[in-house]
Amino acid sequence: TDIPVKSLDEASLNIFVSSLLSMSEASTKDLSHLVQKKTGGNAFFAINFMDVLLTNNLLKKKPVSSSLHVDLDGSWTWDEDEIASKTQVTDNLAGILEAKLRMLPEMATSILQIASFIGHDFTVDVLTTIVHEEQDMIQTEYTFDKHSRETIEARIHRVLKIALAEGFLEKDPHIDDMYLFSHDKIQMCLYKDLIPDPTERALLHQRIGTVLWGSIKEKKYVSNPNNDYLIFLAVDNLNQAKHL
Repeated sequence: TDIPVKSLDEASLNIFVSSLLSMSEASTKDLSHLVQKKTGGNAFFAINFMDVLLTNNLLKKKPVSSSLHVDLDGSWTWDEDEIASKTQVTDNLAGILEAKLRMLPEMATSILQIASFIGHDFTVDVLTTIVHEEQDMIQTEYTFDKHSRETIEARIHRVLKIALAEGFLEKDPHIDDMYLFSHDKIQMCLYKDLIPDPTERALLHQRIGTVLWGSIKEKKYVSNPNNDYLIFLAVDNLNQAKHL
């Protein structure tokens, strides 16, 4: 269930920014104006946009002074023109997510992309089955052991741990093996923005649907007792590729 979050006005956003940087509201007013312009005041995207600025060193921490006096209004520095020029890709909300997702390790991005094709939520069991059968879909410096599902599942759990820490995923509180994308736009960014070619997406749907359908028929790997769920996933993915 989606919980609507009202957009912050510029004054409220400035309170958030000043609190995050431990600076006075007066000193962060111009920065907050820029964040407001980039994110439309959407709290979720404002948090991610600030994270992009920090990760890309567009917000710089001033060296600690030897003086006992702490200048709260000078603890962080930034160049508004530099932020404006280097974050052009983030002129829309999806761009903010895309910029942050591209900072992930290549293997993590590839695995999360496959998860996005499963749906808003997915189980580790289903995701592992797909990756195990179609390992060449994963862009990584590692080579998976073709015969070791356990190795693949361990690496998937590491990726999911990263995604949880970055706020891309949440764990289902009721189903131990289930994960959810924390926002629909994260799923769509992985699904569509990072794979812009419709034919490429259709081919990936076809491969995923084929793997799941084969697993159902052969009764291997997938242990999810809800067989209807697996049939739905398989048919849905194959239908997405029926025009090929």
